[in-house]
Amino acid sequence: MTQPSFQTAIKMLLETLGGSPGLPLRAFDDLFPHTAALDQLYLTLADVSPPELAGMYRVVDLYCQDPSCHCHKVSLVFLDKNQKIYATVAYGWKSKTFYRKWGLDKDGIQSLTYGFIDPLAQQSKHAHLFLKAFLFTLKRDPKFIARLKSRYSLFKEAIASDPSLIMDYADDELPENVISLNSYKSR
Repeated sequence: MTQPSFQTAIKMLLETLGGSPGLPLRAFDDLFPHTAALDQLYLTLADVSPPELAGMYRVVDLYCQDPSCHCHKVSLVFLDKNQKIYATVAYGWKSKTFYRKWGLDKDGIQSLTYGFIDPLAQQSKHAHLFLKAFLFTLKRDPKFIARLKSRYSLFKEAIASDPSLIMDYADDELPENVISLNSYKSR
């Protein structure tokens, strides 16, 4: 079986991410392919069970395309060399007060500021290992989160300055148990 190209894997990911193709997330790599090629994100798993999961995984960072949204969060997708998705982790680096003002409840704030396995995104049965490794990386490598913040800023500046960069998504309705993040901003 031929492994898909990175671009094809990203498109497949975005089609399946979150169960709703209308989510306005887009990969940093799409807007900045040259920067992404020079500054690729990886996560290494070592001393894990099962041992066959030990190795290096590509991390794709996805950001909200809404120029008016300042969520300061990222969705990180962990892929193996065959572009298989193992986990999708969401993380917000702002303070709990910031997210409270943004409209999230106590549980949502706790999850976002800690990092969580996104229940609406594609996961493997080993997703918890990737979350654990990500959290370990956050504690041990402050430069990792600094890179994500920098990439977020570049992404948001590009979208704001050139709205033609915003990728169109199908205008699907959200499932009834999902509340649009835009509804929080009006509170």
